[in-house]
Order: sequence, then C-alpha cells, then structure tokens
Amino acid sequence: MDDVLEIDAERVDKIVCRGCGAVLDTRPVRPLEKIACPKCGTGNYAPLRMGNFLLLELLGKGGMGAVYRGLDETLGRYVAIKVMRRSLAADRQFVENFLREARAAAALSHLNVVQVYSCGEWRGQPYIVMELVDGGRLDEEISKGEPMDEVRALEIALDVAEGLRAASQIGLVHGDIKPANILFDAHGTGKVADFGLARFARREPDSKEIWGTPYYIAPEKARGQKTDHRADIYSLGATIYHALGAKPPFEGETATDVVLARLKNPAIGLRVLRPSLQPETADVVARMLEADPFMRYPTYESLIADLREALRIAKQQSRGSPAARRRARTNMIVAVGIPVMLVLGVSSAVVISLIQLHRGRKSKPEHKPAVRVVARHPRAPAPPGKEKGVAATLDPFSDDAVGTIEEAATLLLHGKCLAAEERLQRLYDSLPETDMGRLWIRLFQTLTCICDRRQAAAGVYVNEIERAQLQETEKRHPALFVRTAVAYLLGKGNDAWLFVEASRWPAWIRDLAEFLAGARNLKNGSLRAARKHLTNYIRREHEEHTWVYAWRDVADEWLGQIAYYEELQEEFRASLNAGELEKAQRLWNAARQKLGVFLKPFLSGLEDSLQVARRKHREEQEKVALLKRQEQLQADLDILDRIRTENLPLVRSYEYEAAARRLRQVRDRLRTEEGRAAFKVLLECYDRMQAVRRMIISSVRQEPFTARTADMKGPIVDAGEDGLLVAVGAYGKFLRQWEKVPLSVLVEMADYYSGKEGDVSRKADRRLSVAVLCYMHGWFKAAARYASVVAETDPKWRTTIRRLMPGILEAR
Repeated sequence: MDDVLEIDAERVDKIVCRGCGAVLDTRPVRPLEKIACPKCGTGNYAPLRMGNFLLLELLGKGGMGAVYRGLDETLGRYVAIKVMRRSLAADRQFVENFLREARAAAALSHLNVVQVYSCGEWRGQPYIVMELVDGGRLDEEISKGEPMDEVRALEIALDVAEGLRAASQIGLVHGDIKPANILFDAHGTGKVADFGLARFARREPDSKEIWGTPYYIAPEKARGQKTDHRADIYSLGATIYHALGAKPPFEGETATDVVLARLKNPAIGLRVLRPSLQPETADVVARMLEADPFMRYPTYESLIADLREALRIAKQQSRGSPAARRRARTNMIVAVGIPVMLVLGVSSAVVISLIQLHRGRKSKPEHKPAVRVVARHPRAPAPPGKEKGVAATLDPFSDDAVGTIEEAATLLLHGKCLAAEERLQRLYDSLPETDMGRLWIRLFQTLTCICDRRQAAAGVYVNEIERAQLQETEKRHPALFVRTAVAYLLGKGNDAWLFVEASRWPAWIRDLAEFLAGARNLKNGSLRAARKHLTNYIRREHEEHTWVYAWRDVADEWLGQIAYYEELQEEFRASLNAGELEKAQRLWNAARQKLGVFLKPFLSGLEDSLQVARRKHREEQEKVALLKRQEQLQADLDILDRIRTENLPLVRSYEYEAAARRLRQVRDRLRTEEGRAAFKVLLECYDRMQAVRRMIISSVRQEPFTARTADMKGPIVDAGEDGLLVAVGAYGKFLRQWEKVPLSVLVEMADYYSGKEGDVSRKADRRLSVAVLCYMHGWFKAAARYASVVAETDPKWRTTIRRLMPGILEAR
C-alpha cells in the first residue's frame, strides 16, 4: 500500500455495504483494504476521497504512480484514476508538461482509444481521470504462453491500428505500444491506453538502459533518432508477433541485448514458428517489423487495408477448416434439426395419445376427456353418483399394477427408455379415466422421457397433467404434488421448491421426491447433490406403497455410475498429467460404452481436455524439434564463424578467391537451410570482392590511375595477379604486391573505375560490390555511404543490401 500512502487523500470512516445496506466502520482497516460486512459477508473496500472522486480499489502501479478504480460522485460513473507519485510532483516543469500532454490526449475521442475525461491536481499531485476498461489486457492473454488465435490477433491489431490512425490525424504519436497498453472492453474490443504519457515514464538519472519497452521498441528509437508514427507501427507489429508466435521477435538478457539483436538480424519468420498461419498475416507483420522505417507501411490507411485483407483470408480459412465445418454442421443441426424434432415429437406424442384415448373409449358412445378441468379450491362434495374428475386417492395401485411399474423400472435400468414408457402406457390404458394412478404414471413417463432427453414428448404428459380436472375434496389433492414434480423435472424451481410441496404429504412421497431430485441433479450435472438425494432414497423403504420404491435399482445404478465417473475422471486426469494420452483415450472409449445417458455429456469435457493435451503434446514435440533445429543452426553458424575467422588473413591480403575456395570446403557440413543461406551470403561477399579486384586489374591496363595518397610513389600503370605496377619516373617501374597495397588506395581505385560504368544497373551492382568490400574490411561508414547511394538509385537493391550487410542502411 505504499502507493496509497503517497497520495494526500482523505479517509472515509463510514460506508454503506453494497450487499445489504448496513453501515460499516472502515477505521479498523487501512485505506483501500477489503472489509467484510459482518451481516451479509459481502466484501467492501475502505475508500479514499480525492475531491469529487472516491478511490475504491488499487488496479495497478508503476514508476509514475498508481491507477485506481474510482467513482466520479458528480456524474455517478465509475472511472480509472491515475495519480502521480508525490515525489514526482515536486518538479513543476515536469508536472506542467505532463498535464499538457494529458489535455492533448483528452482531445482524442475514438472507440479504440481509452478516453481521457479530465486531468488536474489535488493538493499538488497531478492526476488523470480516464475511461474504466475492465475486460482485461493483451499482456495477460500473452502471459498464458499459448499462441493467440490468428483471427483474434488480427482483430486486435486492426482495433489498435484504427485507434492509432485517429491519433495520428490530430498529430499524436503514442511512443510505447506494447501488450500492457492494449486493453479490452466487455465486448473484447481493443483499446489503446496511455496516449501521450509514454514519454513521462520515469527513468533513473544514471540509468544506461534504452528508454522504452525493449521487446517492442523501434530500431530508430533505440538509436536515438527522430521517430514518427512508423515507430508505433513497428511496436504494434512486434506486439502482434508476440501474440501469434508466443514469444517476442527478439530476446536478450537485458534491454540493450534485445535492441542489439534487432539491429543485427531480422526476426525469425512467423511461419517458421507457426506454419499454420496464413502467408498474408505473416507478410503484414514482417513489413511492420522492417528495421528501415521507409520499408514499413507509410500510412495507417495502407496498414489497415492489408490487415483487413489478412483478416478476411484468415476468417475464410478458419471457416474452411475441418473443425469449422464440423461446428457449422453442428450449428445447422441445432438450428434446423431441433425445431423439426420438437414439432415431430409433439405431433407424434399427441397422435399416440389420441389413439390410446380412442382405444380406451371404443364402447362408450359419449365423448369424455380422459382428465378434466382443475378445481383449485375445495367445495362441498357433489351428490352421490355425480363425482367428476380424478379421484383424490393417495395410493391407487393394485399388486398387478405395482408389478408393471417394477417391469418398467427394470427396462429403464437397462437403458430401454422407450420400452419402459410403452409398458407404463399399457398400465395407463387399463386404468379408469378418473383413477389417480393415471397421473402418477404420467409422472413416471415424464421421467423416462427426461432420461432419454426427449423434452418434447415429456411436454405432452406435462400438459395432460396440468389440464386434468380433479375431484372436489376437503384435503389437498395428490395431483398437486404430481404437477409440482413434473414441472420440477422439466427445470422449473429448485430442490427446495420440490421439497416444500413434498413436506405437505406423507413420508413416502418425500422419499419419491428424493428420487426425482436425484434424477434432475444428475441430468443437470450436479453430481454431489444427485448422490445425496439418491442415497437418501435408497436408504428409505416402507412395507406399503412399494411402487414408490420400485426405482431403487435405477437409483443404485445411477450411484454406481457417479462413482465410476468420478474414479474415471481422477484416473483420466492422472493419465493426462503423466502424458499417457493413449491410456486416457482408452479410458474415454470405455466410459463412452458404460456411462448412461445422464453422464455421457460429461465425456465431452473430458474429450476437450484430451484434445488440449494432444495439442500441447504436439506443441512440445514441435518445440523440441525447433530447439534441435536451432541447435543445428547454431552449429552451422559456428562453422561459418570459424571459417570466416580463419579467412581473415586472406581477406586482409585481398586473396578473396582463396578465401572462397576454403569456404566451399565446409558446404557439405551444413545441415540447415538457414546455415546454407548464410553460407551463400558469405560466398557472395567473397565473390563480389574478387570481382572488384578483377575490375581494377582490367581497368588500370586501359587507363592508368594516380592515387591521391603518396604511399604509391607514382601512378599505377598496370596490374596483375601478383600486384600493381607503379611508375616512379626515371627509376622505372616496380611491383607493389597486393598485400602491401593500402585499403584506401584499393577503395579509391574501385570507386573511380566503377563510376566510369555507363549502364546504370551495372554501375549500381559494382558500387554494391565496393560497399561489400568496405563492409568485410570493417569500414562500416564507407560501406553505409556506398550502400545508400545504391539504394537511392533503385529501392529494389535494398533487399540485396540487407541480405549481404544486415543493418548497414540503418547505420548511417
């Protein structure tokens, strides 16, 4: 809470609990600490008051200060408040600049930018009031260590690019784009935070670290050069690279190491790390990460256009993948099949019900409904012989009827739900129309439909029970419990609601309620509650009302399946943790055969876990392969470094052809494509330097050369493989061997003769060879000067220049 103590804010001694409204004394706790309400247990924070704002909770802190969740009491809205440390507020010039930048940022209003509402000072401490965005941050997503979904990453990149474009239009550059500054609202929309404030990030006076977030800082910024919006484009590219590749584009032990790694080499291609990415996505990110700002996107409009195209292709590919097609088929089945099934199920059930009713009334000339309108309030009994509706018989079943119910229970035990329903239907047809047993049977048929997940068929029985006319009685009619029970089975109310109704009846009805509660909780996946209710049901048995306990074997089987599933789940998780994926697959296959209809849906969760484990296993294998590949690459580079070191004496004596011969001897020892590519680059450098030497030999024979330096003692009139022939007046001529020719003379001659070339393209190629010669001899400034001249001649040379001399264009 050091950040709290640095804020000169007022304590609030009493607050109202947000849970129950009780008044709480906050004095026993420190500011912004949690305090639990003694009445309802709701957690509350002890706030601080800062003018019109209440500081409710510390959200984060950094070098400049802290950010709090706050309440603007004037406008009645929650906000984020960034308060500068008291120690920084002593520098008035710093504070004035800080507030000026905050006011400039407040002028920016865009969907993809965190809005700055206001700023000011409270008792000398500057603060900024901003939009509260609490849907998470990109760095939290990246910290999971998993590559982000391609479509999602491109959507975030597009959101951020839109926000940056809006800022650029009013002259604002962010300066510190990184995952921590990309926030999400409740809908997942990306928003850029801390606009205009990045330059005020605190630095220690003696620090030698490069300012900025090193993983994402643009090279020109690292070199202290002037930057513009293209530096933000680079930082966004590095951020999206990190999200897609699960690693930053460059790494190192210190910030300086990271930046130096960027200056020396380009980033590893995204598709090397993740081959499944679309080429368009990798190309966009690669262009954003160009070391030369002129090679990046020149405007946000061009960047956004390419991001949208990459997003379109990624979405199209995602929809075309096998997994996407499976999801589409599933959605179509859900969207089209279920309504059709409902209609057919309801229609079929109604038709069956009408046929059965017709069979039961063949001998009756007068049409009478099987069940009749409800009488909700008891009235005086009807005259003898005039009773109408279902009788209020509590225990309506004969021994034969109980036997039929037990048969149906046995069929349900073996998973034959339709057969159990039909067996109960035969019993239903055999009972008089006013027999209460008919409603109990409808309850059990509803249960068989629930077990078979046929909600529509169950709805037919529920409607019949609801429409039933009950005989008038002075006591509660048993049908009232049946109505509550079927509604409960179909999802209405909770366990307490069922047992409140069951408590009005004898104990055996409460036992039946335990069985029904076990069935519904099992269906809903509440295994602990299901176990409790089913166990209670099994333990209770009466000699009377045996039909209520006919379902004991079913309950016992369900309890066994719960125990089996829990053991399976534990063994399954242990197998996954141990990496025994094949064993986990065998366990899953066995469970698919053994588990009943209620517990089979749980297998989808296990299957998802298995798929995740398989994916992680593949990724681990890929990481191992990548690590091995990197080791092989490092071995290749070590070979090339050794040969390059061994060739240094040959290079210094201009024996480039001998250096090339020695290099070719190691070609067959290289095992990676990158190593062979580096070999080709080094060989081309040797060949280009040899071409410079040949150009000098052939040119000086046609046109002697007089060096500006006095080291040569006279004009150079001829040249050969042994050296340069120098005229010394009356003394004749003498041979200056190549190893004794100063590099400055060699470069001067190469510059002169390459400038004589009339063809523009050939002239540029020769000047490039001169640049390579300077580069390989360590004359980097001269190399940069020649390389820039070539690049200005035709930008297409930039690719070759970067390949042969990494970072040379940026070194000027």
